This record gives sequence, structure tokens and C-alpha cells, in this order.
Amino acid sequence: MKTSKIFLMLLMAAGIFTSGCDELLSDLLKFNSEWYSMKFPINPSDTVGDLVFTTEEFDANIDSVLSANGVSQEKLKSARVSDARFTILTEGYTFDPVTRVELFIETPTLGSTRLAWLDPVPRGVTMIELDLNMDDLQDYLLEDKFTLTAQGTLASKVDQTIDFLAEIRFILQGGL
Repeated sequence: MKTSKIFLMLLMAAGIFTSGCDELLSDLLKFNSEWYSMKFPINPSDTVGDLVFTTEEFDANIDSVLSANGVSQEKLKSARVSDARFTILTEGYTFDPVTRVELFIETPTLGSTRLAWLDPVPRGVTMIELDLNMDDLQDYLLEDKFTLTAQGTLASKVDQTIDFLAEIRFILQGGL
């Protein structure tokens, strides 16, 4: 009876240690992609309403990020958005004319999906963090190229060109 209790306690301790190691190894195989950045202007001539601010094609570059972290494409378990933000680059301006922003990713084979958004955009700020899509997006990043689109709603015309920066990056999870 005493041997059974000791064996059971050792088995439980091994289970706790093993799950802790799995969690530690899992954290070691998490890493961020590069930032994908898009600079674009909003011009005084832009119409009020829903606008596509910019669309840019990117090389995924996922192979170099994976190999730098010792993970093969076959061992990639997931890719999720980790950060997405918009920043106003023109001094003295805020997001006041913009009421909604969104970022989309698209490939010819997978179509388009929304990555991040903010609605409503707060007034009086020059940088915003977006709400994130938590879906696994690794299929998009495993393509050679993908397109990012920044769009939103302009509530009022601007009196001069305002430069914006949209940035997004992904957290990649490798497996053993």
C-alpha cells in the first residue's frame, strides 16, 4: 500500500514536470515575424466615406524567419497576429478625421480575411493599437507573397496631406 502511494506520487510529479517542460519548450518555439509596414497619405482631395488607404504586396519571408529560429515549415503549428497599429507621421495631426480602420490580408488562392480593426477610432490620438483576429493564419504566411490592405472611414476632409504608417506582425508557434 505504501509503495503504491509513493509510485502514484512519483507518477504525478513526473506528469507535472513533463507538462511544465512541454510548456517551456512551447514558449521557446514562439517568435515574432518581421514587421510588415505600409506608409500612405490621406490627401485633401480624398472623398469622405469608406476608403482603401493603400494596398501593398509583400514577400512572406517566412522561410528565413523559420530557419533563423530552427523551425521548418512542416513544424510550424500556427501563425497569429501579435501586433497591429496605425501611427500618424505628420506632426500636429491626430486621428480625428478617421472613424474606423481595418487591415486585410489576401492571396489569390486563399482570398481575403480581416486581420485587425478598430471601430470607433479614439479622437485626439496619434497612435492606435488595433483589435486582432486570433485565427491561425499560417496558410497566408506560407504563400510566397501576400497583399495587405489598409482601409477605413474618413469622416471629414483634411486640410493638408497627412502621412500614416500601418504596421502588423505575427507570432509564429513552432512544434517539435
